[in-house]
Amino acid sequence: GNPGPAGSGAVVKLPGGRVLERHLSLGRATNNIGELKAIGLALDLLDEGEVSSDARIEILTDSKYVHGLLQLGWKGKANRDVIDAIKARLRDFPNVRIHWIAGHVGIPENERADELANRGVSESLHRR
Repeated sequence: GNPGPAGSGAVVKLPGGRVLERHLSLGRATNNIGELKAIGLALDLLDEGEVSSDARIEILTDSKYVHGLLQLGWKGKANRDVIDAIKARLRDFPNVRIHWIAGHVGIPENERADELANRGVSESLHRR
């Protein structure tokens, strides 16, 4: 259901080929919160990987909602606190571009992020 047990996942490929990944259990939340939190996870991983704030960064998402809010200037009515927090963090990375991609079309990193998000969902189910 939506809302229901939720999770987020992110995969970050750093210069030099190192890959960082993480998942997050969100408890009960909407799919849109999960998608937004995935961007936050990616930003956490960029910080962990010590990526320069002025580096050119390309973020891929299969969420049209997230892409619209963070790249196309859509106005979100729900989830304002999460949206505002992500936008504030994105200001630290002025050269970020967010691209929409279709989900479940065989892009390895997107498939892995989905697996990680599902791990977060599973953990949310078990902490009820």
